Amino acid sequence: MARVFDYNPMVAGIQTLAGAGHRATQERLVSEIAHACATYSDVKAAAIYLHKFPVYGQNGALGLQLSLQKVI
Repeated sequence: MARVFDYNPMVAGIQTLAGAGHRATQERLVSEIAHACATYSDVKAAAIYLHKFPVYGQNGALGLQLSLQKVI
């Protein structure tokens, strides 16, 4: 178990970011989460997904995928 990554601190950091107040866009929060994940040396890659649904009953949806990979 010594080599198992402990996600609890990362999850706590993401929860702190999410509760830190209003942002103009959801994409800004996704960017902040990506930066937070990248601060952990054990994290070599990450994929973060955001799905938006229509407002006011319109049709369609929008998706965003942000992928990070550390280059050493």
